[in-house]
Amino acid sequence: FVFDLDDTLYRVEGIPELVRTKIGEYMTEKLGFPKENVSEVTTSLYMKHGTTLAGLVASGYKIDFDDWHRFVHYEAIGYDNFLKPDPTMRDFLNSITVPKYIMTNADVTHMTICLKKLGIYECFDGFYHFEKFLDFAEERKLFNLENPGILCKPSPDIYKYVAEDIGVVPEDIIFFDDSIRNLQGAHEAGMSTVLVGKNIAVTGADVAVADLYEFPVLLPQLLGNKSSTKPSSSDSHHEHQQLDEETSTTTTVTTPA
Repeated sequence: FVFDLDDTLYRVEGIPELVRTKIGEYMTEKLGFPKENVSEVTTSLYMKHGTTLAGLVASGYKIDFDDWHRFVHYEAIGYDNFLKPDPTMRDFLNSITVPKYIMTNADVTHMTICLKKLGIYECFDGFYHFEKFLDFAEERKLFNLENPGILCKPSPDIYKYVAEDIGVVPEDIIFFDDSIRNLQGAHEAGMSTVLVGKNIAVTGADVAVADLYEFPVLLPQLLGNKSSTKPSSSDSHHEHQQLDEETSTTTTVTTPA
C-alpha cells in the first residue's frame, strides 16, 4: 500500500491556506512576481507541472530548495499547534499487514515532522519524498541545465519508479491520495487507486472513501475490480487541495503490497 501524506493521513483546517499564502509571499519577495499576478501564476504552474515549485524550476527560475521548503512549510506551519498523536490512525495502519509506504511531493523534513507528530512514522516500511524524487531524476538523467525540471506527482513515471524501487510492478500497488490528479497519474501507471476525503465517483479512482477507516469494507470491491479489469502498465502537498476540486473499526488486511 502506498499513501500520500498531507490531507490523506491527516487533514487540518487552515494549513493549506497558510502554505498557499507563504508560496505567494515567496514569489513576490524572492522572485519579484507582482502580488496581483501570484494567484493566477501559481494556479497555472500547478496545473501544468504538478506543483508550483516544479513549474518555477521548469520556467527557468533558480530556486534554493531548502530555502523554499523552510519558507513555505517550516515557517508557515506551527506543527506543535496543528498536529497531535493520532492513535486511531496508528492502530488502523498497524492493522494492515502488508508493506506500507509514504509517497509525497513534500520534502523529507516536513514529511518526518508530520509523521512523528502524528505518532505513525514507525508504521511505514519506506518513504518517497521530494529528495528521493530528485535522486530518481538524477539517476535517469531526466533533466539538465538546458531542460530544467522536478519529478513529482502526478507524472505517471514517478509511480513507475516508486514501484520499481519497492520491487513490484505498479499493478501490485494500491495507492491512496486526496488529489484526483495524483490518482489519475497513478491509475495511468497501472496502480489501483483510492480517493480519500471525497466519497464520489471520479475518473482515475477505483474506489472513494470519506476517510481511510472506511477502506477495509471496500477492499473486496477493489480486489474484484483488479481481477476482472486488470489495468495495463503502459496505460498531486497542501498546495493542491483547493485547486483539485474541478478536474470506525480497524480490519486486518492481508492482500499483496
